[in-house]
Amino acid sequence: MLHHALTVAAKGSGVRTLVLGVTDQRLLLGATAPVGLLSSSAADERAQTDIDLLGSVPRTAVAARLGRYRLNWKRLRIDFADGSWLSFHVPLAESGRPLREIAAALSAR
Repeated sequence: MLHHALTVAAKGSGVRTLVLGVTDQRLLLGATAPVGLLSSSAADERAQTDIDLLGSVPRTAVAARLGRYRLNWKRLRIDFADGSWLSFHVPLAESGRPLREIAAALSAR
């Protein structure tokens, strides 16, 4: 069962949307196919709905922390059992709700 998902636009030659999802057992990271910046074809729209799984990890191997990053940013930091970490940032003026929902979904056992 998917508890929550968060989508993030990724930078690069084509626009990809990263999807961070939390299920009962796992934290998942997926991405859509690259889409051109000025493209509006039906194939590009379909590419945005097909998600490739980039990786997953058991929920027991991660911990989430919410906080501030520098002066004007909110941050969700995900710490992994092996000592590595990943963080997502949003401007302070924007809603931090998606970050809070991911943190809450990861914290619920």
